[in-house]
Amino acid sequence: MFLPPFLLLLTALLAHAGPVLHRDAPLTVSTPLGDIAGAAADGAQRFTIPFAQPPVDALRFANPQPITAFAASGTYDGTFKPAGCYQYDDDPRGVQEPSEDCLYSQLYRPATVSSGAKLPILVWVHGGSGVAGSSTASGLDASGFASRNNVIVVVLQYRLGLFGWLQSNTTLDEAAGGAPGGDKVAGNMALRDVVAALTQLRALAASFGGDAGSVTVMGQSSGAQMVRALLTLPAAQPLFQRAVLVSDTAYYGMATQTDHNALGGGAMALLGCTDIACARGKTKSEILAASTEVFSTVPQANPAVSGGTPWRPMLGDYFPSSITSGGKTSKAVLISTVANEAGATAGALFLPSHAGSTILTLRQGNYPVPYSVALGLIFNAGRGDALSLLAPYATNGTTEDETRSQFELGGTDGLWRCSSQRNARALASAGTPVWLAQHDVGARYISNADNDYCTKSDSHVCHEDDIYLIFGTTPSPTSAQQAASTQMQSRLTAFARTGSPNAAGYATWSRVTSASRLNMLHYASSGDSSLVDVQHAAQCAPRSMWGSKIKYDWQMYETK
Repeated sequence: MFLPPFLLLLTALLAHAGPVLHRDAPLTVSTPLGDIAGAAADGAQRFTIPFAQPPVDALRFANPQPITAFAASGTYDGTFKPAGCYQYDDDPRGVQEPSEDCLYSQLYRPATVSSGAKLPILVWVHGGSGVAGSSTASGLDASGFASRNNVIVVVLQYRLGLFGWLQSNTTLDEAAGGAPGGDKVAGNMALRDVVAALTQLRALAASFGGDAGSVTVMGQSSGAQMVRALLTLPAAQPLFQRAVLVSDTAYYGMATQTDHNALGGGAMALLGCTDIACARGKTKSEILAASTEVFSTVPQANPAVSGGTPWRPMLGDYFPSSITSGGKTSKAVLISTVANEAGATAGALFLPSHAGSTILTLRQGNYPVPYSVALGLIFNAGRGDALSLLAPYATNGTTEDETRSQFELGGTDGLWRCSSQRNARALASAGTPVWLAQHDVGARYISNADNDYCTKSDSHVCHEDDIYLIFGTTPSPTSAQQAASTQMQSRLTAFARTGSPNAAGYATWSRVTSASRLNMLHYASSGDSSLVDVQHAAQCAPRSMWGSKIKYDWQMYETK
């Protein structure tokens, strides 16, 4: 049979093309809430999705109110990048012009996905101490992550500071508060925002080619505190299957009503208000100023209120228990920290210390403080004094910058490393599948670019220096950074797909089983990885230092 030349060519091309011809998915998606248009981005598609009505006017301080349709008619334009939730606009991480109209998720999917693909979904909850951060911060573009790993990645936002947490003794009613225009709040509005975003995602996942039954929630820093709360939050249980805690300040427990009432009561006094209607009528700038003031002053006056993240999920009727107050979870959990978590704090607070000195000098005002007093800035109630006398953390200031380095070591162990190990052990002993990792390789995050502690050595990996590697957005990465980033994404993708972070071509990573078998994965500075059974055992092991000689904050202050 004769075939024209163009058909012969077409036949040959089809024979070598494989069974499926991949075409880009349409940039307009039909969902139960209407059609939405997205934007093409680096082999992926990005959709900006409102998950609640704008929390303005009568909805300010209310619980998030669901939307019933993206648009009154026609196709919703989801190509824009959302404004960050209201905050000061000088955050070095970068933020779109802040606004109260900010309850959006950014969904990234591979350009070739089909509506019935049922891809696993990873959801990122940003950090920022509960008062800063956004889905558009530096490095959080997940288009490459989605396209390279054939997954869906969602980056969401939630209300910050007083906008997401305002309450007081006279305005809190967990059972009946939170209604639009109401005179009572329900509390935990920011946490409820995250739940609202996950609830909507569950309804829309299939429309974008995702699997609502395969959702992994990831949080970094204060975002990890949010995810830690989700693990035991009753309302969140059907909404996700796995969790990743990135640089969780596990030293802090969850907040109490007393804590949040102290913050909110101070703010109401600054605003000159006694009821929610009055606060709702203030300008956003007035509320932001009050938020900043109580963030700085209340923890100094009240030792139970954390100075690092005063606003964090609050225990009560809505959120009855955390993993440090008896709450249980069966969801698989991956916990990671970086080698020098407290380096960003050390560099931001103090000038380099001199050889022969145990004095640290505050950058602000050049004020000298003894080493024990410096530790007391983050470990209150006499714990700074006690810590300064323990052998791993004591200092004679023998070498240049030794005293500041010891401060960083104590901060990293207490706030992050040892407290994360403790939580991993507790989860494992309760039967939860849990894996533990440390990042010894990083990429300098924009917030640390001018931090002389973080930048003085390439081996220093400070808080947030893992973000670019996780998202694969490192500017001009070295070969080691690229290798580490590829491995991180491969393991996270495997975890999202199967509940195990083991990926082909990499060392087998076993679960945490006990204090002597942490099976901790170290992402090495070479870009490779290795496993260790124990880490800083003299400081972190049960009945050693942290949690025994030096109490964690949650041991002292976390009560319902």
